[in-house]
Amino acid sequence: MKPQDVPLKAMAKKITWWDAAESIGVTDRTMRRRRERLERDGYAGLAARRGRRGPHRRRRPRRPLPGMLLHIDGSKHRWFQDGRW
Repeated sequence: MKPQDVPLKAMAKKITWWDAAESIGVTDRTMRRRRERLERDGYAGLAARRGRRGPHRRRRPRRPLPGMLLHIDGSKHRWFQDGRW
């Protein structure tokens, strides 16, 4: 049974709210909050509430820098097919 379906069974009085909380492994306070969201927003209120990362932890794209991928090494063989070292 999916965690979204457990509050629906509790609303239908098939199981108690306490048993519903224990079956999905949350506290009774969390289950009360889910019940309030279910009553207020309907089935859409049971969707995951986690949003995107905030700007504090968001990684920014790398800036293109001239010569960023240029590697200088001291190899003694020809890397290019036209005879250059």
